[in-house]
Amino acid sequence: MDRLPEGLYEKLIDEELQQQLAEHPDVKPVLRALDDEAAPHVYSQFVAQLLTQALRILEPERRRPLLNRLLDLLSATDGLDYLRRKQLLRTDKPVLSALGASADTLPRPVTPLATSTLLTGLGHDPPLEHELRAEMATADHVDILVSFIKWSGLRLLMPAFERLAERGVPVRLISTSYMGASDPTALEWLVGQPNVTVRVSYDTGGTRLHAKAYHFLRDSGFSTAYIGSANMSHSAMTQGLEWTVKVTAQDMTHILDRFAAEFSAYWESEEFEPFTHHDFRRFRQAIAAYKARQHTGGTFFADISPRPFQLRILEALEAARQRGSYRNLVVAATGTGKTVVSALDYRRYCERKGERAPLLFVAHRKEILEQALACFRAVLRDQNFGELWVGEYTPNVHRHLFASVQTLNRQRPWGSLGAEFFHYVVIDEAHHGAASSYRALLEALKPDLLLGLTATPERMDGSSILPDFDDDFAAEIRLAEALEEKLLCPFHYFGVSDSIDLSDDRLWQNGRYDMRELENLLTGDDFLARQRVDTVLKALERYQPNLDGVRAVGFCAGVRHAEYMTDCFNRLGEAYRAAVLLGDTSPELRDERLREFRDGRLPFLFTVDVLSEGVDVPDINLVMFLRPTESLTVFLQQLGRGLRHAPGKECLTVLDFVGQTHRRYRVDTKFTALLSGQRQRLDREVEADFPSLPPGCSIQLERVARQRVLSKIRSVLNDLNHFIPEALRTWSLEVGKPLTFGRFLEETGLSPVQVLAPRSWSEWKAKADRRSPPP
Repeated sequence: MDRLPEGLYEKLIDEELQQQLAEHPDVKPVLRALDDEAAPHVYSQFVAQLLTQALRILEPERRRPLLNRLLDLLSATDGLDYLRRKQLLRTDKPVLSALGASADTLPRPVTPLATSTLLTGLGHDPPLEHELRAEMATADHVDILVSFIKWSGLRLLMPAFERLAERGVPVRLISTSYMGASDPTALEWLVGQPNVTVRVSYDTGGTRLHAKAYHFLRDSGFSTAYIGSANMSHSAMTQGLEWTVKVTAQDMTHILDRFAAEFSAYWESEEFEPFTHHDFRRFRQAIAAYKARQHTGGTFFADISPRPFQLRILEALEAARQRGSYRNLVVAATGTGKTVVSALDYRRYCERKGERAPLLFVAHRKEILEQALACFRAVLRDQNFGELWVGEYTPNVHRHLFASVQTLNRQRPWGSLGAEFFHYVVIDEAHHGAASSYRALLEALKPDLLLGLTATPERMDGSSILPDFDDDFAAEIRLAEALEEKLLCPFHYFGVSDSIDLSDDRLWQNGRYDMRELENLLTGDDFLARQRVDTVLKALERYQPNLDGVRAVGFCAGVRHAEYMTDCFNRLGEAYRAAVLLGDTSPELRDERLREFRDGRLPFLFTVDVLSEGVDVPDINLVMFLRPTESLTVFLQQLGRGLRHAPGKECLTVLDFVGQTHRRYRVDTKFTALLSGQRQRLDREVEADFPSLPPGCSIQLERVARQRVLSKIRSVLNDLNHFIPEALRTWSLEVGKPLTFGRFLEETGLSPVQVLAPRSWSEWKAKADRRSPPP
């Protein structure tokens, strides 16, 4: 037998081990007695390991009989006859997973209840906050031990805490004021729950409590605990590389017993004092005193060299051109630096040409052109590069132009300069390219390279921009991928149950909401409009109760609606100070309001679409969708305003008001865009509380909002034109087998005629991949 490696052991002596030791007498073994108290656990571990090895070797049909023979042997021993009733039965479904009248609807953690596991925040691990919410849904008692609690973390668990309160489940929580990290509003909200008892340590600088643990006790015996490095904060529970061990009572009972004993000791310790309504002021003073001693310096950001993801896009563009494609479309999520990519690509092109080649950068807004010019100047390190051709700006040289599409249509410079004058042409927000205003320049210009930039190539009217770009995406980084790579700030999306009914046919005209009718409904002194404002204020109170540092943008149905919301907020006092930012706002007033907004002196801006494209304000940390948005492009642009990183910004809070919508309104597209590529079918994602989001992100729908969203999604999926592409996109995660036509029919229950009558199999797959159908 092989010689045993030297080192430490904790292994029972069996015949095989005894023989190994005898064959190598030169190695001195150190033996010890087995403690009677530890013996049952040690022996059971020994047998469990052997059983696992044996059962893996045996064919499935021989496993149950073997286990029953072992039970026969045990039950024949004096005092163990009760084990006869543990004989395993032969059945197709041998595992009891839930019990009760509504057991089949109970949320369930992704990780098992009977096997301990490790969560690292990477790979396919479910987010910790998703697991904690699922555990809380079925716990009969909860104990929580964390150094600090942030509002951004608590609000992810608030619905679960509220359900615990409804069921009368006792919750004990221990925390501290350590380093001034806790948000007082979070602890105060918890104390306000009738079933939650809190104890805290007021030692802000030297507390000994660094443990982070969550214990979920169940009367069924299937208790669990999460022990690791995650405090109750957004970053710890959703995006940090926090390691957490999930311990179960079924395989590590001794750990949970120790947890319970230590927690009780802390609970009775004088260091941790009861925290009630009478202690709010004292705790706030302790936090404020610590923060007053802290000082932070400024941060400088520069982004001229390509980042890794931008290098990938540049390499993809190079590969496309080597294949003979010189009309290239880059699809990149709002906020990922599409303009920087175009500037870097232009710089490479110029380096190969040996000159600053003639350039035309086209956009439809002055703000976009101003920012693009500044970006190109920074990348090229030339503050004299380029000229604007928009509004009051008129170029002198015409060699490097940043021009509006409106100006180009009026002036038509290709007539005098020639169709081939501009060697390099950029079309920003290229999803507008199918519009008639872009046709003249796209059809007239003949550049060496044409580069289109967009976050969302899909258009509401069904027209495609791909024919202008060789029918393909040269490079693509969608929102979910950008969030996974932490190129953007994560979001916490809250679907708020709205009080307004938007299902009436009079509100719907020409495939979209009639904004005039919407404004009539959402403004004025009538009860419905005031009730809607109250719904917005209550949502802010619930999800963002502390308005210090808030920089919020509300997207409104129209000018009247924006002015109405501004007036309502200004009546509430300085904390709700608001202003409008509209298309006809003068440049001077717009700059002043944006400056006040960035400085924190103006916490709320209400707009219609000024901030959808072109205005870059990374400081935005709260977005309110105060109107339904039919266009996925507009939704992602408006969401993207708040997804840019900024110093001190943890995440973007999104309040979306989900009311009764018109039967033709598509609510599914926005959720599809927010989810990772590897996901379940959309209705199942909603039912499971969105487990497939990018790291750090969360979607929570209030009860009524959830019902409305599910109803709309199921209605959409009843249409094969939507169901088949959705089933194809989610195939790998849902089914996990190679995709074939026969297997697809088998899994979906559809007939060949149902699938192939409207489209060929190849066309369906192209539609699912959002590609042009094969010729």
